[in-house]
Amino acid sequence: MRKKTGPKPATKNEERAKRGEAALKAHAWDSGAVWKPGTEADCYLTDLLADLMHWCQWKHLADFETCYRCAGNHFTEEIEGRDDTP
Repeated sequence: MRKKTGPKPATKNEERAKRGEAALKAHAWDSGAVWKPGTEADCYLTDLLADLMHWCQWKHLADFETCYRCAGNHFTEEIEGRDDTP
């Protein structure tokens, strides 16, 4: 008898990607757009990044360029499996 298995558990990077998609969808919705996956994803991401740049300038709480570089480093470590996040 074959053992029944459920869906494959998501990897940490899949979970990270899902959180990113949720942020994009929420931002698109809040901006009055209708989420359409595909070619328009670039536009949604660009708008979200631009809004985050405005937030950094407005609140003076973070330097966007520094955070962007740091995020790139985190991403590289995560896709290479060098992160130590549980």
